[in-house]
Amino acid sequence: MAADPRALLQKADKAAAGASGGFSFFGGRGEKWENAADLYTQAANAFRVQKQSERPRNFLPQLLT
Repeated sequence: MAADPRALLQKADKAAAGASGGFSFFGGRGEKWENAADLYTQAANAFRVQKQSERPRNFLPQLLT
């Protein structure tokens, strides 16, 4: 069974927020952005599997900004 796309989306939002703010002692911001992008991709694929194709179109532009 695929992961819950809404949970993946929340994790991606949290990862993106962590990458954009503050100072990081451990791990670069690039690595955090890549992790957020991977989570957004996983969420989009999970929505596609569940046949909710309009949902990924709503949050993928966030990744491109």
